[in-house]
Amino acid sequence: MIQHKKYLACQAWCTPLVNLLLVKLGAVVGLSKDFNYFIPGLAVVASHFFLLLLMLINVPSIEDVRFKMDISKSRKLLENLKKECTCPEEIAEIDKALAALRSKLIQKSLSDVEHSMAVHTQALKSDAEKS
Repeated sequence: MIQHKKYLACQAWCTPLVNLLLVKLGAVVGLSKDFNYFIPGLAVVASHFFLLLLMLINVPSIEDVRFKMDISKSRKLLENLKKECTCPEEIAEIDKALAALRSKLIQKSLSDVEHSMAVHTQALKSDAEKS
């Protein structure tokens, strides 16, 4: 999910792009020049909605994608090594490595839940302070 600093970075990147698209759209449609004064504000609103849509459909962050890819590559490699190996000591070592991968995956999912709960609690506190 997009975090706070990354949201601002995406916003800073997305707003000029939406602004350019709106200017081009205005030129194609043939809107009057008076409409051009509203385009920067509309670009900010449109980019916010775009980023909120990305957050709503829960697009994973680059770090999450890399983590999942690394875990799956490691798991496949270890399972292939386990199929090829005949020594019981190596099989036990590979089983320990697979268990370590599973525990890291569990730790990651628990830390994601804890982070979401912390963000939710902080949002509730700020809402309570405003009331």
